[in-house]
Amino acid sequence: MGLLRPVGVRLFGHEKVKILNGGRDKWKAEDRPMTREVPKYPKTNYPVPKRRFDKEIRAFFDEALAQSKNGKPLVDVRSPGEYRGEITHMPEYPQEGVLRGGHVPGQRACRWKTATNDDATFKPASELAKIYFDQCGVGPERDTIVYCRIGERSSHTWFVLTYLLDSITFAITMVRGPNGQ
Repeated sequence: MGLLRPVGVRLFGHEKVKILNGGRDKWKAEDRPMTREVPKYPKTNYPVPKRRFDKEIRAFFDEALAQSKNGKPLVDVRSPGEYRGEITHMPEYPQEGVLRGGHVPGQRACRWKTATNDDATFKPASELAKIYFDQCGVGPERDTIVYCRIGERSSHTWFVLTYLLDSITFAITMVRGPNGQ
């Protein structure tokens, strides 16, 4: 028995990056078709890149430390409890804690879910701009590091900044977490 998945998914985003706006829960709530059938795709060959692009899309410990020391935008997208160091994991995933709680000095807390409405769809770009520019200190042509614990939530914010606010020029990098995990 396979995982229940949407049928005829409408994707939202950039031509190279696609995401289901509202996720599977919204799809199910709208009583859209689902299937357990395993999809069959024709065999294909994917090119293997000559090199990885980690330095272009990720920030590592030394870069996050320099960002913090230089007062450049550093955005923590985790839950308030994780930010305050009261818990070391997302409330929904207690088995995935980190070794040390708290946050990186000099960063701004800007929860990843602030980018979405109650039904998990993305807010309009005008609202997103207010959230990230006014509340989080992100701005055009400002190198910004967005982080969480393992990259799942920060990649959501990276998508918002890179593709939903794409009329603004950003230099955005992602980091896996404040303790170098």
